[in-house]
This record gives sequence, C-alpha cells and structure tokens, in this order.
Amino acid sequence: MIKPPSQQFEYTLIFSGDPSLNLPSDRAARDKALEVARETGQWSAILHTGEVPTIFTVRPISGALLDWVISEGRRRDLSEAELHVLALRAALTKVEGFGDNRVGTESAGHEGEFRVATMKIVDALYAIDGIGRAVVQELGGIVWRRAIEGLRPKS
Repeated sequence: MIKPPSQQFEYTLIFSGDPSLNLPSDRAARDKALEVARETGQWSAILHTGEVPTIFTVRPISGALLDWVISEGRRRDLSEAELHVLALRAALTKVEGFGDNRVGTESAGHEGEFRVATMKIVDALYAIDGIGRAVVQELGGIVWRRAIEGLRPKS
C-alpha cells in the first residue's frame, strides 16, 4: 500500500522552555533531543516523570495553504516574526494544557477557503510573562521551516 508522507498528518509540538521537559544541559545534546522528539512525535523520553506539558497540535502547511501563506506574506510585507505568527495560526488545530483548552481550536475562514486560528490564541500566548514571544516565534518558526523544507522521513 502506498501511504502519503508522514508530514501529511497532524503532529505535536512542545515549547523548548516548557517546565515539563527534562532536557540535557549540554546545548548540542539538548538540540538533538528536541530535534528527534519534534521529528518523531515521541516526547516521553524528554519529559519529567509525572509532568504534563502544554501540547500544540498542528497540521502541515502544504499545497494551496502554503501558497496562500506565502502570498499573504508578500501582499502584507510581513516580517519574519509576523510570518511565523501567520504560519502558526494556519497550522494550529489544538492546544492542550493551556488555560481554556478551546483556545486554538477556534478559527476564522479566509475568503471561505482556508481556516486559521484566531488571534485570540496568539494574544494569550504573547501574554505569558517573560516567554510569550519566544513560544510563538519558536513554534511558528518550526511550522514554517517544516512547511518550506519538508520533513526527513524519520517521523
């Protein structure tokens, strides 16, 4: 049977600064552990026992949706940071373990064609003291790079 690439399915992300993560102190080992978890979706190896992280479920941005995000970026002359916000909004389908669990599942249609998460979730994330911007930019950047570069066949 022929299966679509794994990147055609939703995947989960956890912010690297989530206190539930038990990451190595060595920078290279830390980066590698995060890379493997992000590519495989296997987070349990880097979680503190009994801790529950905030989990962001995102869909891949590909095809026509990717074209739309790129076009919006050009039309609106978006900075890299703004493009990461748009990418996260285009991909986000669910947030677990962050206040109102419905936040992030709300979406607004764009010309009746594409559904993107409303700014409510982005505003809620930015409001996190000290790390809000980092959460949005890290996750949005991951989604954006995965959309543009694709995913190695590890996951």
